[in-house]
Amino acid sequence: MMDSRRQHPERSQPAPPRVVFWRGGSAWVGGIGEASAHAHHAIQVCMGLERPLRVRGNGEPWLELAGAIITPGCVHALDTRGAPSAVLFLAPESRQGRQLLRSLGDAGLHPAPADWVHSNSPWLHASLRERWTEEVLAGRCRRALAELSGTTCEELDVEPRIQAVINWLEARGFARVTLGEAAATAGLSSERFRHLFVAQMGIPFRSYLLWARVQAATRAGITGSTWTQAAQEAGFADSAHLSRTFRRVFGLNPSMLSMPASWKE
Repeated sequence: MMDSRRQHPERSQPAPPRVVFWRGGSAWVGGIGEASAHAHHAIQVCMGLERPLRVRGNGEPWLELAGAIITPGCVHALDTRGAPSAVLFLAPESRQGRQLLRSLGDAGLHPAPADWVHSNSPWLHASLRERWTEEVLAGRCRRALAELSGTTCEELDVEPRIQAVINWLEARGFARVTLGEAAATAGLSSERFRHLFVAQMGIPFRSYLLWARVQAATRAGITGSTWTQAAQEAGFADSAHLSRTFRRVFGLNPSMLSMPASWKE
């Protein structure tokens, strides 16, 4: 059997990535490795910090790019070739997200602007060496996304009743709720709420809630909870259920996010 390491001599075992969150986005910086084919709700912006990364759309050839922008729902796979990289997630329902999608035009996988990648990869790499605080790293990532989208406005760009439901879900920690409960919060019938939510968010309510619960579990898992606790708090049956969903959403296993204690603040 051929040793896969001989096929990719430049690969090494990457250190776990640093993950920071803010409302409407997150950033994963460091060793992400290989992500199998997956799709999710967010706009994904990724770049290699030492060498180009490999990325492919569903059934398409691999592309070697300095950076890429992937629109929501696009099935894709990622290979950072064992080198540090950065992946930024942006909510498509935010004003920044909507502006960026308008500028891209077509759905799918797009090369990121070369000048944007070149101006942001050095400080992202420095954030690993210098162990920036969560606040500083998140702030710089948010400014980078503002530059990319062409707007500094991070507010959600949705109808007030949908905004009220999202606020309600956040206050509950995105615990499992029914469509009827969400519709009642919006003051709508279940059918009317179902259609309005898709029109505003571009995704069915249940799919959005699953995405939000995975995000909530991820945040809990990297800030001190066991993955079993994180799964239960976010409404998953157990850690195995969370792992399966995590792989479907991110193409990775959640255990790759187990960071050294010195990185936790």
